[in-house]
Amino acid sequence: MKALMAIVPSVASLMVLSSLIMFIFGIIGVNLLKGKSFYCFEKPMIGLSLYDKEMLISTKEDCLNYGGLWLKYDTNFDNVFTSTTQFIIMS
Repeated sequence: MKALMAIVPSVASLMVLSSLIMFIFGIIGVNLLKGKSFYCFEKPMIGLSLYDKEMLISTKEDCLNYGGLWLKYDTNFDNVFTSTTQFIIMS
């Protein structure tokens, strides 16, 4: 039990350091990727392959014109908290 209690400060400092690094990457992620985590959710289009849909729909206007919904991913880079969470998930 004494050995376990002796290692707690070392583990805590390691956790603080890794959290700080993830926070810095979160700030960089917000600066580079803010507002770019959207996708088009559309109804199945008859006669179009997945490649054709990807070529035709690339912006919000294209998505809305084809009857789709312009949605945001649950994990995104729009603020520092969700950006840091996304980097923790990715690591």
